[in-house]
Amino acid sequence: MNQKFMKKDVLRLSIVAVICVTMLLSAGILGRNIQRGLLSDRVITSRGSAEQSVMALSASIEVVVRLNDYTVESARNRFNTEYNNVYNSVNDLVSTNFANSRIESTDVVLNDSRNEYVTEWVGDRQIQVRARRYSVSRTIRIHTTEVVNAQRLRDEIESKLIIDGLSTYATVSFVQFVYPSIDSIKPELLERSYADAHRAAEQFARDSGQSLGRLKTANQGFVSLTPNGYRQTARIVTDATFYIE
Repeated sequence: MNQKFMKKDVLRLSIVAVICVTMLLSAGILGRNIQRGLLSDRVITSRGSAEQSVMALSASIEVVVRLNDYTVESARNRFNTEYNNVYNSVNDLVSTNFANSRIESTDVVLNDSRNEYVTEWVGDRQIQVRARRYSVSRTIRIHTTEVVNAQRLRDEIESKLIIDGLSTYATVSFVQFVYPSIDSIKPELLERSYADAHRAAEQFARDSGQSLGRLKTANQGFVSLTPNGYRQTARIVTDATFYIE
């Protein structure tokens, strides 16, 4: 009888021992997995940036010649005279002082306001007067690769038209610069901004007594373009996340 009970006790103890060993092994494996998970979640995110100043490829200036008159015929006749005078004045200046430039003209545009009369103030009262309803306009475009001198070219055109008595019907626009495509410099900017982010992360890890591991993720931010005359500054920002070992 006692031997029977003893066998049962041994069996129970054996089962308990197996359960304990299994739990210990499972706890060890789980602990190692948790440790690996904690290590894998140890990351650092840093931000890097790069910028580059780019010179414009070319510049353009527009001179718009426009006048109004009572009839289509009178508007066209007066316009032809005024336009030719303005064109010759501009062409003389550009061809003499800005050799790396060219001039082109758009088509003539004729508009009808369809207003027979307009209201004007005469003294202290308003009266109806016949409208100069027909408008004729044409644009002279000056293109130049002398981007450094583009603003001076624009100012000299405006001054010459005033001196020649042609500024009444001619308006000179601001200088418009044409810059290289952002795609032509974007790869280099991305490479430099990532390198900047990597340096920042490496320094932080070093200061913390850690070592920087492999890259986890990298996100390119926006590209900002800041024009400044004939130069434009392109800037790009990159966020990069690295594992810490």
